[in-house]
Parts: sequence; C-alpha cells; structure tokens
Amino acid sequence: MKKIFYFITMFSILSCQCNHDESGRYLIDSSDKAYLINYMNEIKYVDQNGVEITANFWNPRFYLEQSDIGMNACSYSTTEYGNQDIDVGNYNGTISLHHYPYLQIMLDDGVSQNYLKIMNQIDINLDHSLQNINIYGMEFQNVLVLENTNKDGTWNIDKILYSKTNGIEFILFADGTWYKRVE
Repeated sequence: MKKIFYFITMFSILSCQCNHDESGRYLIDSSDKAYLINYMNEIKYVDQNGVEITANFWNPRFYLEQSDIGMNACSYSTTEYGNQDIDVGNYNGTISLHHYPYLQIMLDDGVSQNYLKIMNQIDINLDHSLQNINIYGMEFQNVLVLENTNKDGTWNIDKILYSKTNGIEFILFADGTWYKRVE
C-alpha cells in the first residue's frame, strides 16, 4: 500500500511540473524605437496667434513584460513597451510605443481626455505610414498622422502630426486652433 501511495504521489508531482518556457519574444524594432525622443528636452511651440507654448519631453522608458499563456501557464510570452511622459501647455500625458508597432499619444488637460493613434497604419513598419500633409497652408513632410479615437467622450484635440526626428510637430485642436513646433 505504501508503494502504491508513493507511486501515485511521485506520478502526480512529476506530471504536474512544466518548464515555464518562453513561447514568444516581441521586441520593438530599433528603427521604431527612434520615434521616442531619446533625451529630456524642452521644446517651444507657437499657436495661431504667435503665442509661445513650452513642451517638456522626459526620457523614454523601455521595459519588458511577461504574460502567461494558457490556464496552466507552462509557457509565457515577453513583450516590450516604451513610454515617454510629456507636458504641452496645459496638457500632460504619455507617448506609448508597442512592439506591433503601435504609437499612441494620450493627452489630458483635466477636462478632456484625448487618445490619438494612426488610424490607417499601412503595415508593421511605422516608417511606411509616413505622409506629407498640408494644414492651413503649412507643409509637413514625413510625419505620422495621429487622429483622436475618443470622439464619443470629452475631447478637444483632433490631430497630431508626429515625426521621427522631432516628435510632435503640430497639434490641431477641434476648434481649429493649433500649436506648431518652432524649429
């Protein structure tokens, strides 16, 4: 009887173990990481009336997150994310970059919450979604066009133009006012 109990116990212990292996690793491509400005910086913008606005960009943070796969969690995947905190005028928020790649900007002024992303991303390479665009007679080349996705809630930013070299180039508000980066 002791042998049977020992055998059942050992079988149960050995059959319930798993190696907890990594099943996938999803890292942000280095060319996409360049979309987050790699230094702390204060940048000047002007609005449509010529009034100067200051923006602060803090150093980006990149981190890995592990997620268990399945009910018994014998495997996991590792995903990389990047975030950069920003303050622009009365707005504060975060630029987020995910491995897909997926670039999103969230800006909040205490009243409105603005979630902006690339609406018609061409493929998984952010560089392939760069556009040339003209807004109010101003030309912008090689920019990502991020549009507000929170139009059911309280929002007031319609569009952000974002470049790999300069970050936020232009903010268009829902009422037609804007901030433009000063070179």
